[in-house]
Amino acid sequence: MWLHASPNPIANGDFVLPVSESGLSPHWSSDQTTIEHAIGLGQYRPNRVSIFDSEGARAEDHIGRFSFVTSASYIYEVEPLGPTEQDPTHFSFRFCLRARVVSCLYRPVHL
Repeated sequence: MWLHASPNPIANGDFVLPVSESGLSPHWSSDQTTIEHAIGLGQYRPNRVSIFDSEGARAEDHIGRFSFVTSASYIYEVEPLGPTEQDPTHFSFRFCLRARVVSCLYRPVHL
């Protein structure tokens, strides 16, 4: 099952768009130097959506596993649209043109 983590609520059936289309900043960093470094390493592509394989684990088991999946994240099951491309830095990450939200598997608890 493919997952996507976001700080934003997204309705079932809606699209996850790359930042080049949405105009939003990547939620894992607002520091331009860090973003450019990640682009140089192939870890980030502003014209693609990043997704990752659940590897059979529950959505909440991924919190803290990666820096971009925190207890403040929404975690979605997604369907990649277009071909997927292997992220060269991690075997379970892929890039895709867009992704459609199938369902929200984890919502952050707001107190």
